[in-house]
Order: sequence, then structure tokens, then C-alpha cells
Amino acid sequence: MSTSTTKLVIWMVAVFVSLTCTARAQEPPTQIAPRIPNGWTKLPDWAKSDLPFNAQVYFDIPNSENRESLYLESFFLFSFSDGGYFYPGLEKEPDFTARKDDDRTTGMKAREFVEKSVDENGMIRIGADARPESEEILKRYELAFEKLESAQTRRQCFFHPQIDTTSIIAHLHIQSVLAELSGLRCNFELDSPDAPRNARILLRLIRDSRSLAEHFGQLSLNVSETYCFAWSVRPLLVSPNLTDGQLNDLISVLIEHYKGMTEVHPVIEAAKYEHLMFRNLLRQLEKGEYAAQVEKRCEDLGLKSVLPLPSLLGTELGSLAGYDTNESILDDEIAELAKANPKMQDAANLLAQSRKEFEQQDPAQKLTRQNKADEMGVAMFLLRDLDSMRMGDYAKEVAVLNKRYKQIEAACALPFPESMSKLEILANQWTADDEWKSTKFLKWFQPESFLHKVQRRSVLRCGAYLCLAAAMKWQRDHDGAPPETLAQALDNVGVKEIPVDPFSGGPLKMTVRDNRVVVYSVGPDGDDDRVQKRFELYGNSSHGGRTRPDNSPNPDGDVVFQLDYTLRK
Repeated sequence: MSTSTTKLVIWMVAVFVSLTCTARAQEPPTQIAPRIPNGWTKLPDWAKSDLPFNAQVYFDIPNSENRESLYLESFFLFSFSDGGYFYPGLEKEPDFTARKDDDRTTGMKAREFVEKSVDENGMIRIGADARPESEEILKRYELAFEKLESAQTRRQCFFHPQIDTTSIIAHLHIQSVLAELSGLRCNFELDSPDAPRNARILLRLIRDSRSLAEHFGQLSLNVSETYCFAWSVRPLLVSPNLTDGQLNDLISVLIEHYKGMTEVHPVIEAAKYEHLMFRNLLRQLEKGEYAAQVEKRCEDLGLKSVLPLPSLLGTELGSLAGYDTNESILDDEIAELAKANPKMQDAANLLAQSRKEFEQQDPAQKLTRQNKADEMGVAMFLLRDLDSMRMGDYAKEVAVLNKRYKQIEAACALPFPESMSKLEILANQWTADDEWKSTKFLKWFQPESFLHKVQRRSVLRCGAYLCLAAAMKWQRDHDGAPPETLAQALDNVGVKEIPVDPFSGGPLKMTVRDNRVVVYSVGPDGDDDRVQKRFELYGNSSHGGRTRPDNSPNPDGDVVFQLDYTLRK
């Protein structure tokens, strides 16, 4: 088992107890300051003039204005197990095991309550008899929500980059917790003026976390956003008791989110984070620092005697979380060896069988696990190539990373849908041309990015819900009469342009059914079917839309958004 895999297992079992494990609210340990383990506290000197973008602006953010530290404190309050990762040394505290067990017990109770409260339409419903239990659960996280809201009063958010991607797993687990608890709190507060705040908090955290460049991270954030709209936005819009004040507040939340998703491009921010991580990794490999770090981690975990350092180094790199091994490169290398040694063909056959078994695993497991046979094969070749790398080879790796970033930046500058086709190429390879294939290190990793598709889904969904909310307000202001156009309804709430349809590049469209506005996109096929045919972009809404973005083999039909909202005259 690789070092990083063993480390992941230890944390997943001993610390990251459950995907959505929550914790009893407790003050963060005052003797330990929260931080991203091994994260940069300042921009290294070499990076100040050797990057294709200005990274210094992030490190110039004063701690008092950066949301990161307060976010990490709130994460601890939401989940002792997951949030505790950001308090290095916490696992050595004498009461760690007892607190972890308490975390598991209380968290599972909260999760079970949420699950039993979801109806067949994917909506959380809290009956009168369930309100006392709901109130008791939410009371445990009152301080956690306060800390989260306090973090968001700060000016900016920058999560310090690192190589160890375990922190990203912690981020994702906690955001899954937050999505459920925010939905629960919104439904508990449906008749309160405070209800829209739940959507604002979660959507802002999602925007702040988009820079974390991990493919399963991108998908998990998409699920959290799906839950937010299903459990914190939609319930308000369809509530028969929705007040004008709540509707106005919710519209401001949707405007803020739409602007945030279109003005600051999350794909570019993620590309910067990814670039910093790999540049740092290459520099450490070149100077021998990474090997020393691996050796120290193995000593800390008691694994030094399990494998020799070269094997530990190779397997750790071969299982770099968030980046699948490049199967085609591996197959080509094995084929070359098989020419000289026919027995290698047997190894290739075993590898193919291992991949087949891996593909049959549960999709949720595949997002956080890699094919171990591929990892071992890549580890062997990685060690060979790293041993042969010289200064010129490292310079070539850097040149490919620079080209990748510039190509991503250029693609993001294009309008929908042209940007999508350009980013699609860069989603699974390092550059749009084949230059990356001649590298010795990067070629072994497949970026596997879904963020451009997540961005398209997010922009579409938020824009559509903004249009629906604006249409509802128009009807309230005009004796129930629907607006003639989306532009008319949006102008009424201070929005001067119709949100873009990311499949066509034009504005979203509307029609009226039963005196209620229906908003739609032309969908992947680009044809306006006037909602006669529908394409389910978001999967099964009753299960949070847990499907990979744009993964349907049949793209025919429009993506339709409609609500059975109450008309008030």
C-alpha cells in the first residue's frame, strides 16, 4: 500500500469517519492554531517572478481580512473529525478517540434525521412532531454557523496551496455536512425572515472553495450546490407563506451568486491553484526535498520499515490524489517492454483485468480511489524517469505547465459555448497540443477536470432560478400577471441583462404555463424545442442530482426550470 494511500486510509478510518459525519459544537482547541498542513504561509521568492500570473496578490491579503482561518475554525465546530485535520497534533490529544467516537454518534443521528425528512420529490419536510428534534440538532451547530457567518464578513478568501491533498477531502466532507444542515435550518426557518441566509452562506462558501483543483472535489462541490438549490432555495420559492421580504432577500442572494460565478472565473482560479501545487512539487523533486518529506511522514506514521524509500516515493507519487494515472502512456510503455520480453504481455493482461474490476466499482468509491494496479505500474516508470531527469528536463515540465495555464486562461476568455469546447480538450490532458507527451513527469498524470462543466451547470442553474424569482416578484407586483419577457422581470429587480444560456451563448428563454413562468435553456443539442422535449441535465433531483456533469448519451431536448409557486395578487 502506498504512503499516501495508507495515510488516506488512516485518516478516513480514524479521522474522516463518515462522508457527512457531523460533530457536537465545541470551541476549537486554543493551544493549536488552525492551518492548512504544509501549506505555504508566504509566496516563495522563486515564485514572485517565475509564474504566468501574479500570485503575490493572494499572499498580500492580511490574515485579518482572509476568511481562511475562521472557515477552518467553523469546520472544526461542524465536524471534530474532519475539521480536526486543520489542527495538526490534535490526534495526539488524550481525549481524541473519545471525542471522535462522540462525533460519529452525534453526526450519524443528524444525518439519519435529514435522510428521513426528505420526501419522494427530494424536498426536506419537517412536520410539527419533528420540530423539537430538528431544533435540538440545529442547536448543536449554532456556534458553528455563527463562526461561518463571521468568516464571510471578511474581504476575501484564499486557501493556501499544498501538495498533500488530504485537506481537500476534509473540505468536501464538511461541505457535505453543511449542505444538509443548511437545508435543515432553512426548512426549520421557512416562516422566519432569516431563512434566505442559509443559501447565502453555503453558496458563498462554494464560490470560495472552487479554486481547490481536484476532480472529485469539483464534483462534490457541484453536489453541495445542487443540495443548496434543492433544500435552501427551492423550498422558499414554493412556500405558500413566502413573504415579500424573504423573496427580496433571496433574489439578492441569487444575484450575488450569479455575479460571483461569472465575474471571477472558477476554472482560472483552480488553474492557478493547480499550477502552484505542481510547480512546488517539481521544485521539491529537483532539490530532493520531496523525498525527505516522504521519509519523515513515513517515520511519523511508523511506516519507514514497510518499504524502502524509493518504493515509498514512487507509490506516493503514483497515487497523487485527484489526478488519475494516464492509462494510455502506461500501456505504451508496457507494450515497448513486451517487445523485448513477451512475459510483459501477461502483466498487461492482468492490468486490463484490474481496470475492468475497477470500473465495476460503485461510482462514489471510484471518485476517491484509484486503480492500484495502475498506481504500481506508474510508480515503477516514475522512478525511472525521475532518476534520469536533469535541469533541462525540469525546465520542460515547467514550460508545459506555463502553456497549460495560458491555454486555460485563453479558453475562459471566450464566450459560451466556445469556451466549453476549448476547455474540454484541456480537461483530460496537460496542453491542447501533444507537447506534454514528451515530458518525463507530467505525462503520467491525467488532470481529469470537470470544473468547466460544473461551471456551465452552475451558471445555468443560478441564472434560471434568478429569472424564476424575478418573475415571481413581477407577478406579485402586477396583480398576478406574468411578465411579457424575462428582461422585463429582471429589470424590475435591478438586473439589466438576461442571464446567459451556456449552451447557446444567447440569453435564457421563457414561456408561461398555467400562468406561471417557465425558464429554459436550449440544452446540449442547441435546438429550441419550446420545452416540448426535456433534457435532464441535473440527474435525479430526488437524490441531489448525483450524476457526472453532462454525462447523458442522448442530448436531445431543453433544460427546463419550473416551480409550482403560489400566485399572490
